[in-house]
Amino acid sequence: MPLPYKTVQKTSFTIVGLALTTSNLSAAYEIPPFWDQIRDSNVLSLIPNKVSENIYGLYTDYEGDHTASYTLVVGCEVSSVGKIPDEMIVKTVPSANYAVFTAKGHYPQSVYEAWLSIWNLNLPRSYSGDFELYGEKFQKDSEVDIYIAVNK
Repeated sequence: MPLPYKTVQKTSFTIVGLALTTSNLSAAYEIPPFWDQIRDSNVLSLIPNKVSENIYGLYTDYEGDHTASYTLVVGCEVSSVGKIPDEMIVKTVPSANYAVFTAKGHYPQSVYEAWLSIWNLNLPRSYSGDFELYGEKFQKDSEVDIYIAVNK
């Protein structure tokens, strides 16, 4: 059964974080240790001008569709960009229409299974930037919202 979703429109916002360039061929081996490194180092606490404690996983700079290389930026939304730590980058999450899926259940398996479902849907994806939101729902119930940019 396909994963249900809703469609929302969001305006652009800026995040600051750490980047990893990967593809789905190697993501299973590269992304979990990348997240572990970020969590274990507490590096996101160094980001100035954070809007909240929400953490974003932004998938951006796609070199094609979901089978090509892309960049994952794990970071936080900021109100303005000040002096940031040397290893961090600034990215804009694009203004877009998004199909929003909610991954529920045992993390991180639930997020992986949600992505498998998304890849098998016939969504009119724009590949302009997709993101996972780790906010209050994640802290409370291990729920992660996944926003997929879609064409109108």
